[in-house]
Parts: sequence; C-alpha cells; structure tokens
Amino acid sequence: MGIDSLLEKAFEELKGMLTGYFISNKVKIHDVEDLVNDTFVLAWSYRNGLKDESKVKSWIFSIAKNVLIEYKQELAKKRSGEITIDERSENMLESHRNQYEHDDNLNFALDLINGLPPKYRDVVILFYVDGKSISEISEILGISEDNCKVRLFRARRMIMEALGEENEAQRDN
Repeated sequence: MGIDSLLEKAFEELKGMLTGYFISNKVKIHDVEDLVNDTFVLAWSYRNGLKDESKVKSWIFSIAKNVLIEYKQELAKKRSGEITIDERSENMLESHRNQYEHDDNLNFALDLINGLPPKYRDVVILFYVDGKSISEISEILGISEDNCKVRLFRARRMIMEALGEENEAQRDN
C-alpha cells in the first residue's frame, strides 16, 4: 500500500479519535474540526517524513499533540490581553449551552474525566469512549502496553477516589 492511500485510510480511522482527543484537552468545540484538519494537512505535507509505515497512527497523534500545543500557546497569547465583550458573550453562551445539552450525570462523568491529568485522560477516552484496545492505545500514544495498563489503572483509581469524596460531601450535607 502506498503512503498516500495509507494516510487516507488512517485519516478515516483517526478522525473521531482526534476529535475526542482535542475535546478531552478542553479545546473549544468550534475549534476542534479546524485542529483535526490542521493535523491531517500537516501529516499530508510531511508524509515523506514517515519512516515506519506501521506506526502511522502514532505519527499522526504526535502531530496532533504538536498542533494542540501550538493552539494552546496561541490561546494563551490571546488571553494575556483583555477578554473582549465578544469573547465573554461567547463563553457565557457556550456555558449555558453546555448546561442544558447534557444531564447532570453525564456532566459529572465528563468533569471527572476532564479533571484527570492529560496522560491519564487520554488513555481513559481512547479505552472507554473510542473502544480502543490496550495495544492500539499504546501504539497511538507511543508508550508500552504495560505503561498503558498502569495509566488506565491509576485513572480508574483517581475516578474512584473522586467518587468517594463526592459521596462523603453529599452525606455531610
């Protein structure tokens, strides 16, 4: 299979995962599609730099990580100045939309997942949301399967601890 067809196939397979990856890293919903497209454009532009075709997915995810870093740096530069009225309005609208789009349980679960450190959050989303296997996740993230299992275990433990704290707080009230 040629590099062009390999990338096309990988793009189709990874589009949803990349969308989830960017959302899990708190990218504004209206920017997610742009970042996914930027990732694919960069991968396509640098396709000749792919050394091992068997690692195309992890290569694309490393590009996505760089796209995310650049996005967050640009966002930080914008935020260092004053927030405009348009940005405040947009933030308020997005906040209200989010309140009514999901029920409380889903929001609570998303808050727990989003509260995890990124290296644990990525594994949880890839495993539980995208249904990827341990071996697929380890390839995507460029880590060993054992490391992937440890991260998943620690993420579960963090979620259970957070649930325990939430239950204690409810009992105290």
